[in-house]
Amino acid sequence: MGGRKTVDKNRPVTTLYWLENDTLHEIMELPSGGDNSYPGFVELSPTRGLISYYSSHEGSGTSLAPSSIYLAELSMQ
Repeated sequence: MGGRKTVDKNRPVTTLYWLENDTLHEIMELPSGGDNSYPGFVELSPTRGLISYYSSHEGSGTSLAPSSIYLAELSMQ
């Protein structure tokens, strides 16, 4: 699971969670900030996957455009 997490209203981030039974465990914060969210996930194997999301952390760094789309390959051991 993934989504935007806002602890500080000036610093939203895209975060990944592992769902185990009925409990979410935060496992990773992706490089992100400003306008960010809408992660998508594709499982490649039980230990590998791809995640896509958008963020403006390398653009304006604010909630204003430009935002970029990112693709990350994840590996769990």
